[in-house]
Amino acid sequence: MNATERYRILQNIVAQKGIDSDLYTELARAEATINMIDQGKMMPPPVPPEITNEPIEPTMSQPTEQAEPI
Repeated sequence: MNATERYRILQNIVAQKGIDSDLYTELARAEATINMIDQGKMMPPPVPPEITNEPIEPTMSQPTEQAEPI
């Protein structure tokens, strides 16, 4: 991991946790997770499905047939 990648990770940590948290601990935790993924000991988190701009059609329940009046 080079310095640019480490800096980007640190920026992400600051954006999520703020500057009041223990940045050294959070950076060490992130680097440990990345190293475990690289070594194959841990699976990376799943990638969310791609978002499309197609409108979602609401699903309407089909009306049930009612008994005919006598």
